[in-house]
Amino acid sequence: MIEINPSRFKTRPFDHQLEGIKRLIAQPGFALFDEMGSGKSYQVVTAAGLLHEAGELDCVLVIPPASCKSVWLNEEYGEIKKHSWVPSIVAEYHRTSYVRWADDAPAAATLPWIVTNYEYLRSLNGLDHRRTGLEAVLKQYRKVWMVLDESSSIKSASSEQFKAVKELRQLCSRCTLLNGTPVPNNPLDLWAQITVMDPQVLGRHYKNFYHFRYTHCNFGGWRNKQIIGWRDLEKVQDYIAPYCLRRLKRDCLDLPDKIGGIESSTPLLREVKLTEATWRRYKRLRTEAILSLPDTPDHLETNGAVRLLRLAQLTSGHISKQPIIEPPDDQVELFVEPEVEWTSDEKLRSTVEYLKEWSTQEATVVWCRFRPERERLVKLLRNEGINTYEVYGGQKRDEREEAKRAFNPLSRGQGRRVLVAQPHAGGKGLDFSSSTEVLYQSSDWSLEWRLQSEDRSHRSGTVANVAYYEVLATGPDGQKTIDHTILNGLRKKQDLAAWTCAAWRKALQDEENADVF
Repeated sequence: MIEINPSRFKTRPFDHQLEGIKRLIAQPGFALFDEMGSGKSYQVVTAAGLLHEAGELDCVLVIPPASCKSVWLNEEYGEIKKHSWVPSIVAEYHRTSYVRWADDAPAAATLPWIVTNYEYLRSLNGLDHRRTGLEAVLKQYRKVWMVLDESSSIKSASSEQFKAVKELRQLCSRCTLLNGTPVPNNPLDLWAQITVMDPQVLGRHYKNFYHFRYTHCNFGGWRNKQIIGWRDLEKVQDYIAPYCLRRLKRDCLDLPDKIGGIESSTPLLREVKLTEATWRRYKRLRTEAILSLPDTPDHLETNGAVRLLRLAQLTSGHISKQPIIEPPDDQVELFVEPEVEWTSDEKLRSTVEYLKEWSTQEATVVWCRFRPERERLVKLLRNEGINTYEVYGGQKRDEREEAKRAFNPLSRGQGRRVLVAQPHAGGKGLDFSSSTEVLYQSSDWSLEWRLQSEDRSHRSGTVANVAYYEVLATGPDGQKTIDHTILNGLRKKQDLAAWTCAAWRKALQDEENADVF
């Protein structure tokens, strides 16, 4: 029995964290599904220290998305450095393992942490020397704890990431899932995650993934292949309940309020009128999109998806001259548009004016869906003399670390500053809790990324109310645009990436009919 004495901890836990630490120690296969910002990584670091002192742990393998590695690795503000009282040696594995930092202590008393990332593991199956290299490192230890941060990154049982993680799991005696949004799209997302954690949890009830799917899915639509509903999901909840914890921030933390956001009954809107010329072009593209979308329950094909994407681009000030393919959920690097046409700057100018003339907050985060939009907004802000940072895919490490330092809790009092970030690069795992104002310059279709990005600013460490503003384009007379459609879908907790052709067609037709009346 491991004694848990919080007075010895480097950071004193909240009551809900103490419960989580006890469960992590007691259960080798466990899922910590607490809401974003409630301190999941702290619970892991503290439990690891207790297990290591008791001789139950030789090494911790942490696998986060690439954009979240510094949450664990950083020597200045990383979770291990902040919370572990046990001497640690922290190494990053990327082709080879190298030490990022280490405490000065005898080797026998030191707990090794190895941090890699899902995107790197995705290529392990095709490169044997990479796989065998990481396996050789893990085989040096007898008791390895695998920690899967943002575990929905392996939600697809057919993905290379899932296959690589599942193979490494065989070398680990413990496995923990960390995720604030464990079911980002539908209940099927649980299968792969729980199977890696402990294959017997669901494996004793289902033969395989297909058995799981056909047990709980109602099919219909074209050729009876579309999922149109669910059944007996309470059984799944009963099966996994003994192996997971799910707590909401409002139930366990005394945090300041969120003002606005997609869960608010009164979102904060900053509506910006498009020019007559931009509006005429928008209506033409919308009509073309309606005509191209069949009234069927099929999922969007490339042609329809590109037309919808261009509508969203147009309200953000540009249009791609070539078809765009958005990245899959498990890919951080955003597709770089080969060439864009600048169409307008109404929303961008409005945001710059607001941040320069009206905003009174010290630190503001602006989320941009599109790379050209982000680049253009950053240029405009810097031209106005506003201290501006960025987080985006493919960014240099030093530049990204500087942005993180400027918006973590320790940065309060450092003067007016703005962070412009893309959700797929900065929307998970990072701590921007020094910011008390958040603007969504444009919104991603994914409900998961929206929920995750909102909680970068509202989490343990937040000391003031956080206001969330939606920057939405309208017609010259206040007509609604696709910006409103996306926001309404997200507020209904719908993942727009899963919308059918018929759903999108109806939404655009409703928008068009509202213009007339």
